Amino acid sequence: MLRLRRDSLYKLNYLLVGVLLLASLLVVIYAASPEKLIVGEWKEVGWYFEKPDYRVDEQNFAQVLEQNVRMEILEKLEILHVDRWIFRDDGTLEVNDSSVANMTWSIKGRGHILEISRDGTPIESFQIQTLSNNQMELHLNLDIQIKGVIKILLERDELGK
Repeated sequence: MLRLRRDSLYKLNYLLVGVLLLASLLVVIYAASPEKLIVGEWKEVGWYFEKPDYRVDEQNFAQVLEQNVRMEILEKLEILHVDRWIFRDDGTLEVNDSSVANMTWSIKGRGHILEISRDGTPIESFQIQTLSNNQMELHLNLDIQIKGVIKILLERDELGK
């Protein structure tokens, strides 16, 4: 049976901790951050209003409620259906709608909140549900209390490069 001396065990522990710290540092340095992944041109491929499930006998009421909630949501939104979102690495955001200008973007929280601002004032806040090299799914953060969510699905636009 192999028996290690106490000083050999200390050295082995220090070596193990050092390797783990080095591996963690390399992952942090070389992993793609949301700020790097989001930069580029994205096209909107879907905009979804996910409504809550209602009982069958309340279906007519549910349709009226959905319309009221949808109208309340649409009043509060600044940007909708802009087709192309161009996230610049300097923090500016360009969209294909010429009436929407002077917009900036930033990542907040633990890298899961996308905040859109105009002239320094936040106008929209999205929760980044998924973000990869080719696809981004945003869920709109709203002040109103609803059971359901607005989801915007974007894909990287390779033609824009």
